[in-house]
Amino acid sequence: MTNTPKQHPLLLPEILRLIMPLLARRDILSGVLVCSTWNRTFNALLWKTVSLAQRWQIEKDPSLSPSAELLHRNALHIRQLSCRDLYIANQLIPGCCWLEKLDAGCVGPQIVTLLKQSSKSLKWVSLKRDSFNDGVVSADEMVEPLASCEKLETLMLQDFTIQQHETPTSAAASAFSSSNNSTSHGDGGGNGGSENTTPTVVQNVIQRFYQAIKNLHHLELHNQSVMEPPTPILTIPMEQSFTPLTFDNFITHSSLSLPSPYASPHFVPSLPNLRTLRLFRSRMNLLDQVRLLHHCPNLITLTWHVRGTTHLIEDLSLDLHVMFLNLRALDMSWSSLLDADIASVLRRTPQLSKLNLQRTNVGLLSLAVITGQAGLEGAAQGFVGDDNNLEGGEGQASLLGMREHLLELDIRNCSQIPSQQILNILKTFKRLKDFKSSLIEARDIVDSAHEDWACLDLERLHINIIEVPMLRTSLSSGEEEQRQILKQLGRLTKLETLVLFEGVLSSGVRVTTQSLDLSLASGLDELRTLGKLRVFNVGKLMHSMGQAEYEWIAKHWGGPNGSLREMTGHLCPKAVFVSDIALMTKIFETQMPHVVLHEVRI
Repeated sequence: MTNTPKQHPLLLPEILRLIMPLLARRDILSGVLVCSTWNRTFNALLWKTVSLAQRWQIEKDPSLSPSAELLHRNALHIRQLSCRDLYIANQLIPGCCWLEKLDAGCVGPQIVTLLKQSSKSLKWVSLKRDSFNDGVVSADEMVEPLASCEKLETLMLQDFTIQQHETPTSAAASAFSSSNNSTSHGDGGGNGGSENTTPTVVQNVIQRFYQAIKNLHHLELHNQSVMEPPTPILTIPMEQSFTPLTFDNFITHSSLSLPSPYASPHFVPSLPNLRTLRLFRSRMNLLDQVRLLHHCPNLITLTWHVRGTTHLIEDLSLDLHVMFLNLRALDMSWSSLLDADIASVLRRTPQLSKLNLQRTNVGLLSLAVITGQAGLEGAAQGFVGDDNNLEGGEGQASLLGMREHLLELDIRNCSQIPSQQILNILKTFKRLKDFKSSLIEARDIVDSAHEDWACLDLERLHINIIEVPMLRTSLSSGEEEQRQILKQLGRLTKLETLVLFEGVLSSGVRVTTQSLDLSLASGLDELRTLGKLRVFNVGKLMHSMGQAEYEWIAKHWGGPNGSLREMTGHLCPKAVFVSDIALMTKIFETQMPHVVLHEVRI
């Protein structure tokens, strides 16, 4: 019996695999050169994640990319790939066949091949159209490999179009002919008639796309991402076929034939696994967007940026209450939906904990849902009535549910919300942790001096306080009001982030109204109770802070034991000499070296 020589532990691949994740990249590069055993083991980790630059960047600086020989030799080890150039992607074929994550900034035959090669391992795919570098790839050529990815969980499409073609190519028709015969459902048509070949092929492309996304957990469609359903979904008279398919058309043209909203369109399967859906400025028909949402019963996060001026209508009677029952985070910022449409969606989101309505048409109807005040709803002009699907008890439950669960709310740059209603929101939601709003009038805060003007558990507050009396024009009243405002802010003892003025736009006009002075004379010392403050942002506020104020900040927030870690704004917007700004900077360098300073020029 022969004795096998003992091997050093650091030469055992099992030990090395435990050590490698703890090493920095430069240490891994050094380890590759130690010996052949380390080279083989470390090389797999070194090539696990690869990000390839574009060809013009490589031609300018060859060190940005490994050689074609190295890429070809180590393609088998790549698990995460970011590629922006089809020419370089050629070097990864056929070795790169175990990808788990693919981020392609251009789409061509090479990317299609990579998708097919890694169909058994891909979990995350991001595809972006690039008009300069893209190869000629039809929609069905991209849909097929996506549908074959068995483990795909996340899909992101940007500037991508999946649509019907009136005259498919003969190659596409032949490619789908076999699957068409095996998967066709009886729709009243023949099995092999030539007049049925074209729509059947188109229908299969759409079906295959939904087949590809039916097991997804996260779906993201950016910008011009389009999914157009086949023509049987809507029956449009020939003389009206030129009319764009918007929600307004469904009211105007009574001859449009709509299927039952509760009947699932045959080309959209249920998507029970989808947890996150993001629609960014999609050119997809708005009705089809709603139908897509209707088939996602378990959504937790929804980002819905609606473009154009299309108006949702209640006559469709979509059961949105059931659809949004599990929703926790809703982002409708920068959407063009009207106030009534936003309110209609909000009524069906009783479990929301995060709501973003920045720069939308939020008005009295939506505020009635957010705050639970029926009086606002009745005061809104043009209000037709409450939804037929929500009975009185269910509607009240949804309002109370939003009030109980909402933790984060963003209503910045919503021009239809008056200042008093913004403060009413702050009073109504006692569990708010993060609140962002614009243009709160100083008088409204001062008038609430004898009550809780906001949720005392707030941790992040972004507000623009306007119409503050200027100290130099009305010394006594102005100083007292500013002190009252800062005293109210000082009551929010759990604040970690305080943003007082970001210089944002309101209705397209930059806000220049006089705001807080923030001098010790006007009550800056009232903020001494903010012992947990980590971020202080005064943006483009025309404050009067000087040497005394910054030394006070260093003493109470920015010292060695202080909580402040970041400050943003103009150090001294009213300074006359450059030496004054240099003095403020020196205070940060000497007394608050751990505080990151972001200077903003006005």
